[in-house]
Amino acid sequence: MDREAITGRGKATPDRKEPGPRCVKVSDLLAGEREVLLEHDGQLYHLRLTANGKLILTK
Repeated sequence: MDREAITGRGKATPDRKEPGPRCVKVSDLLAGEREVLLEHDGQLYHLRLTANGKLILTK
């Protein structure tokens, strides 16, 4: 699914910055792993990909 399908906005191009949140692929975050640690405000969070392909975020 592309960004337009997710956000309802046009696709981003290098010469056009669109307002709003950026779209990050989970596959890019996980980089082939099943879990990644995210740091927010000095706290660590675990983002895990389950065997069913669902995401779980825990502290």
